Amino acid sequence: MSDNADGSSASQTNHTLKARALAVQVWAIFLPQFGLFYRPWLRTLTWVLFVLISVFSLPTGFYDLYSHTPYLEPVRTRA
Repeated sequence: MSDNADGSSASQTNHTLKARALAVQVWAIFLPQFGLFYRPWLRTLTWVLFVLISVFSLPTGFYDLYSHTPYLEPVRTRA
């Protein structure tokens, strides 16, 4: 097989082009080349982690805003 300018073989380039034509995500093609294997459960795990981080950070951010806003102190003491 002949190598392309970037060092990849022609069959690998054809495989990449076919996968991109089938709407496979770019990261799902290139991550396995660096030892990070793509699996469907990894996609689900990543989605769940993002949701959990968002659910945790939203109330934490509002609490921080509430506790550090100077004009809310008189409102908190009246209530």
